[in-house]
Amino acid sequence: MANKKPAADLPFNSDAERVCIGSALVNNEAMWKVLSSLDEESFFEGRHQIIYRVLRALVDKKVAVEVLTVTE
Repeated sequence: MANKKPAADLPFNSDAERVCIGSALVNNEAMWKVLSSLDEESFFEGRHQIIYRVLRALVDKKVAVEVLTVTE
């Protein structure tokens, strides 16, 4: 079994994470691209993982993904 590298040692780009999340919140096409190509573990920052999880849950429940529904 291969050892996983500790998350603190992996490279990440907080700005890129924010762009992905922000794009998903304002553009449905971008949201589908983010949800189909990334998963929760693709994000390093915990707050971005939480937002991704909320986006996924709203889509699964067929609720409109908007800033208001995500923040609730």
